[in-house]
Amino acid sequence: MTDSQSPDFPTPGAAVDASRAPLTLSTSVSVLSALLLMLAALLALGGFVGLSNATSGVGVITLACLAAILARIAQAGKQHQQMMAALDAIRQGSSTRTEVHP
Repeated sequence: MTDSQSPDFPTPGAAVDASRAPLTLSTSVSVLSALLLMLAALLALGGFVGLSNATSGVGVITLACLAAILARIAQAGKQHQQMMAALDAIRQGSSTRTEVHP
């Protein structure tokens, strides 16, 4: 049996069983993003609990900034997925046009 025929190296275009799919960069980035999101939430909660009355305004502004940053990251992820779909359609020579909305 050659390397190209072994179960570890599927032939190009062959269906891959999702349960045995290798860990790809996109899945590892998703896992890392989830871990960083949980860490940010825990640190924000800890920081918010430690605020005094004098610094509560700064804490509210900080939480608003954190929410804006997380919203922008989510928006960028969605735009990236749309762009990759459009590039895949172009790469496959698809005659259907994929629209990307800002």
